[in-house]
Amino acid sequence: MRTFTLAFITLLFSTTVLYAQPAKNNAAEKGANIEFVSEEFNFGSIYANSGHDGLAEFKFINTGNEPLILTNVKTSCGCTSPFWQKDPINPGDTGKIVLKYANLSQPHTISKSATVQSNALNKPTVVIRIAGTVVAKPEEVMPEKNIDKSASPFAQ
Repeated sequence: MRTFTLAFITLLFSTTVLYAQPAKNNAAEKGANIEFVSEEFNFGSIYANSGHDGLAEFKFINTGNEPLILTNVKTSCGCTSPFWQKDPINPGDTGKIVLKYANLSQPHTISKSATVQSNALNKPTVVIRIAGTVVAKPEEVMPEKNIDKSASPFAQ
């Protein structure tokens, strides 16, 4: 009988713990939230040494109810420089991060990232990415001039 009682109490305790639900909090959690329009930017194909500025812009909005503060933006490579707003972004306001990619002189594939750190509750760390291809600029070919030898010497 003792074994049965002990087993029953253990079973009762186990099911109580398994079905315990956290208390629902109907009030919205206070804090900043960050939502990017896009976390990726594709340059497409860029000609090498074409004078392209190499700028990629990432827009975001603070969907929370407290000011959003971007604490750091760190790039994966020294060829990419980040620029971002240091002032707090109020709830409902938008902000932007600009990445400047500087290695546009030789043909290659672009695949770089930057890690954004903030006080956002939903995504305190977000990785944004740039991609694209730097291609060789095609050589300019001058068309050959057709000379009509039967025409007068002044037309040649």
